[in-house]
Amino acid sequence: MNRSESRKGIRSSLMGNVRFVVLVACSVVVIAIVAATPAALRADASAAGETPGASSATAENWYAQTRVVTDFGVVTTHYWSKGALFRAETMLAGHPVITIVNGPRYYVFDSVLARGAAIERNAASIREDSGRGRPFGRELEEIIAAGGEKIRDESLREAGAHYEIYQLTNANGRRRVLVTTSEPPLPFRVETFVRKSGAEGTLEYSGWQRGIEIEDSFFVPPTSIRFENVTYDEYTLRVGKEPIGPAPVYYRDLLHGVRGKAK
Repeated sequence: MNRSESRKGIRSSLMGNVRFVVLVACSVVVIAIVAATPAALRADASAAGETPGASSATAENWYAQTRVVTDFGVVTTHYWSKGALFRAETMLAGHPVITIVNGPRYYVFDSVLARGAAIERNAASIREDSGRGRPFGRELEEIIAAGGEKIRDESLREAGAHYEIYQLTNANGRRRVLVTTSEPPLPFRVETFVRKSGAEGTLEYSGWQRGIEIEDSFFVPPTSIRFENVTYDEYTLRVGKEPIGPAPVYYRDLLHGVRGKAK
């Protein structure tokens, strides 16, 4: 999973702001493809609508998970958001690595070791919170912003579902994003090919839910965690030279902002 701050990784080599979380965490190239099932596609397409009984206040509350197979086994990441509030959890070698983005801070911590880093966010990223929309699962927006185009429509007859394929090809390689035709469209598969190394990888989304009830306290780190407080300027000086927290910054846009992602 090569998408750390010092090692751009599969997805960053094609689009510097793309967040291929599972590739980073395991520090290996994804070599096995996990196929999305027709049932999963049908469920994800229907999830674009609100959960029955959900109020307008929860309409922008989201949950999804990603799954990928690596040399280290199957790695699953869970994501939740409530407006601009964000939380992700990935199990790595028996350690739950949790990321929380809340206001001026980007937190990453290991709940087993009870330690982590509280990093000051770039002002540009904070300003973008109000217009960013859902803070995860934004591969469609990212590939279009990088110059990708829709190449075709597809359907799965047995699932009664339709989807669209967007592609970006450049000197670095190729990215494909498969999204449902729901409103809003939801990614369910991201395929990556790196030309230089010949590496291929596939990340699969599933379990999309919208309008679920989430308490604000879910996006507040527990007081039992020992955090190192790091200013944004300190982070940009230290990153790539020494460890900062128990894991790299996986969600670069949420720390740097789109305009600051190259830092």
